[in-house]
Amino acid sequence: MRIGIITAWYNEEILAPYFLKHYDYVDEIHIFLDSDTNDSTQGICKEYPNVKITPFKFEAGFDDAIKQENINAVVKTKTDFDWIFSLDVDEFIFPKAGSPKEVLERQTGDVMFARMWQVYRHKSDIDLDPDLPISQRCHGDSNLNGFNSRWIKPIIVRPRVEVVWNKGCHSIKCHSIFNKMEICEESFLGAHWANADPELAVSRRLVSCQRQSENNLTHRYQLHNHNLTEEAIREQCKAHEDDPQLF
Repeated sequence: MRIGIITAWYNEEILAPYFLKHYDYVDEIHIFLDSDTNDSTQGICKEYPNVKITPFKFEAGFDDAIKQENINAVVKTKTDFDWIFSLDVDEFIFPKAGSPKEVLERQTGDVMFARMWQVYRHKSDIDLDPDLPISQRCHGDSNLNGFNSRWIKPIIVRPRVEVVWNKGCHSIKCHSIFNKMEICEESFLGAHWANADPELAVSRRLVSCQRQSENNLTHRYQLHNHNLTEEAIREQCKAHEDDPQLF
């Protein structure tokens, strides 16, 4: 079985080690790396033989539409893979039980959902450590409804069905082939690390806010990263210091 990941990054030297270690069982991690990246992300990636980098550039700021076009185009080329995950660098998914390959091996469907919780630093947690697994952040918001339901995503697919995702891979575009897709009965769980630590959240999300294109702002893409302030991010993290353990 061959498994691939498609993702798009910009200045992700903090999260890159966590992501690449968590998905070390994957045959290929295809990263669209923003050409404006100026930290050590590329050097970190070169330490992992399963990483393939494709440079690209947003000419007018971060644009979800352009990002999605790139992802949808490249997934069609992965015909020699059994499964493709489309993930952001702060998305860590895992099966409820067993290894990822064992779970995928028994699937008869074409599309699998991942149900990701928003995780936060609990008041008992230590600082993030890239040598530890992602379970070091296992507390968070147990509510998967409302805004959080956007992280219940159909992001595990068989490339043979030529899936076309909507922006952010939160849903699949409705077209003729959609009717031929079979949704897997099982799903993966996951943790969304956008706010896994206050310092991480401030450094990444404020940069994301500043890089939003006019297209994103006009169409309200990436709305959760619009008009952010450091104070608001820290208040959000503080409000979740006593969240329950999720996994």
